Amino acid sequence: MHSLCKTNLNMFWGGLVAEVLARLGLKHAVISPGSRSAPLTLGFATNEHIEAIPVLDERSAAFFALGLAKRTRRPVALVCTSGTAAANYLPAVIEAEASGVPLIILTADRPPEMRDCASGQTIDQQKLFGRYALWEHELALPEADGLRYLRQTVAYAYRRSLTPMRGPVHLNVPFRDPLAPVDSEGYFLPKSFNLGGFLEKLSPPQVSGTVAQFDDLEEHGKGLIVAGYTTTGDRAAYAEAVISMAHQLGWPVLADVLSPLRTHAHKDDPVVAHYDVLLRDKEWAARHRPDFVLQFGDLPTSKVLRNWLREADAETLVIDSSYRNLDSLHARSKHLRLGDDAYAEPMDNDHASLSRCAQDWLKDEHAQRERIKKSIRELEEMFEGKVPYLLSRKLPNGTPVFLASSMPVRDAEYFWSASERGYAIHANRGANGIDGTLSTALGIAHGRRPAVLVTGDLAFLHDSNGLLIAPKLRGSLTVVLINNGGGRIFENLPIAGFEPPFEEFFATPQQVDVAQLCAAHGIEHQRVGDWPSFVRLISDLPRQGVRVLEVCTDAARDVPLRRQLLGQTETNAERISEGDRPKGKNSRRRGKRGRREQTPDGAPAEKQLESNEEGTSEVVPMVEPASSGQLEAEKESPTPVRVTRRKPKERSEVPESSTETVAREKPTTSADEAPFTLVAEEPKPAVEEATAAAEPVEASAKPKKKSARKVARKAVKKATKKVAKKAVKKVATKKRPRKQTTKDVEEKKD
Repeated sequence: MHSLCKTNLNMFWGGLVAEVLARLGLKHAVISPGSRSAPLTLGFATNEHIEAIPVLDERSAAFFALGLAKRTRRPVALVCTSGTAAANYLPAVIEAEASGVPLIILTADRPPEMRDCASGQTIDQQKLFGRYALWEHELALPEADGLRYLRQTVAYAYRRSLTPMRGPVHLNVPFRDPLAPVDSEGYFLPKSFNLGGFLEKLSPPQVSGTVAQFDDLEEHGKGLIVAGYTTTGDRAAYAEAVISMAHQLGWPVLADVLSPLRTHAHKDDPVVAHYDVLLRDKEWAARHRPDFVLQFGDLPTSKVLRNWLREADAETLVIDSSYRNLDSLHARSKHLRLGDDAYAEPMDNDHASLSRCAQDWLKDEHAQRERIKKSIRELEEMFEGKVPYLLSRKLPNGTPVFLASSMPVRDAEYFWSASERGYAIHANRGANGIDGTLSTALGIAHGRRPAVLVTGDLAFLHDSNGLLIAPKLRGSLTVVLINNGGGRIFENLPIAGFEPPFEEFFATPQQVDVAQLCAAHGIEHQRVGDWPSFVRLISDLPRQGVRVLEVCTDAARDVPLRRQLLGQTETNAERISEGDRPKGKNSRRRGKRGRREQTPDGAPAEKQLESNEEGTSEVVPMVEPASSGQLEAEKESPTPVRVTRRKPKERSEVPESSTETVAREKPTTSADEAPFTLVAEEPKPAVEEATAAAEPVEASAKPKKKSARKVARKAVKKATKKVAKKAVKKVATKKRPRKQTTKDVEEKKD
């Protein structure tokens, strides 16, 4: 213990906390500045076995510690002063609890007599993190007779961060003055106190594993292994053990991008990476429902996979090193705790023949892999999904990669190729938020080989304070910033069809110049405009510092392209039934172009321009979205329905600002086909039917030319009825003879 920690009892108390944790195995402490925490700060800063890292912002500090703990799989200490400083830890504490990451949170506090009396920088810090701290305790004020209590309490806190569940623990540490290493007036330690003997029995705790017994699994003909995110020390050994089990059972392994199996898979291993694509085919998915599932770690990110497993409702065995409940599907599951030591044992190398179901999985996996590979290779546009595809093939072997929540982790699940390149892939998938993305990645990169962060623009900007940590980084982090102009994950949801308020309140594009932001922090920035340059920059990572590679993409183009690559053949009718409008080239309605409004009765309507045969444009309303049940009812309705095909116009004849309008659109098999429009004809009165037959009434007849800004505010049913009645009345008026006046009679007599 450093001499500064022996100047007074407070300093010794803080120094002893650090020394006990160091002997238990703690290697890192992340410290934010403050006066009340000075005894703890000096204790960690002067301990030669602990790397103390100063971080100004407590929120960034907590996520930086989270990343360190994820990477090292050891507890990391967090130190802050009293007051609201500790409250900034909460988002990272929630993520640590949800993802099973050990943190030891040390919050300095005022003594009890300074609480609840308007004393400055004082709040109630007990149970500050609620249920998200697996264990919490307020230490006693420093006293010479309490050293044994302090030693054992700190040791217990360290162990509780690791077992029976890994996660955050909280120690609230009050201090009276003095808070600086000023000499005590007298000797403050007990007589005959020997520090070496006092600490000699301390050693890292042993967290024992459990030997798993797998009985009667071979009898299942459609068995399946699902491997998701997990915390394991030896990724290669873990992957080898699970894949060996798959070979023995003859089952396929559906490996999430966050599972070590995705990046430690040999060519002949039964690993499936494109399960999301395969399961979008409902008939294929129904034929391959499993009768037993072995789940290793958390479930993969894919919602398609999760829904399929929920419907299958197969017997499930969940295997993980923690005691957490990982069955979010509420399946017929059992939980088996299997420690890392079990994976280190040699496995039986006997391979069973693959089941027929497994053979189907692997055959179709190969077909989808080749299809996607061919399509992505041909893309010259800056497509979001091509970023993880190239990273999975061009990064140096073993590179640590952190994936931001939202679209980056999903695109990686879709397009990250399975290989044996040994990447260590991380993500904050406990609470799935974008909080602290940059800070967590910096923590993963600290003191290790060059690392990569893949993030969207909003996640990056949300944690831009993390750039303040860059000067303290001992290592290298390359940030691949996919700038698609906001939160474009919402483009995949029905809410994207409603503008306003979609762009302002959901996509939330920001007007930040990333290059200038990086320059303000002294960070290297490059904007990448082509794929050869991108490959060159990621193939050779720098050894020190932070750099940002900004890849600008077009979300309006990427959303339908992603659907096409995933084999998502959603029809327009299906989209309408979900309350969404048909999407197309002009679906991103910015400014006045294609603005969506509401009809008087609340039904959505849209101003759209439609070319007539003479090349002029008219305004017609868009039909209120109808459900499939309503469409069926209309088929049985006595009202006649006519299907007309509009004559295709040359591209140059259609105004650039116009969009194609349909009342109810029938799915077309090709973008080149002209759309169909269903037009309901109003039944004609019997006395006028013959007259109307002489001059057919077309609901789509050419009306007067109107301004594109004057919108038809009524639903299509009312609009069509009005147009039809007006046309019938006009025809009837033309055929009706003019009534004779008195003047006419007199003129006739003359």
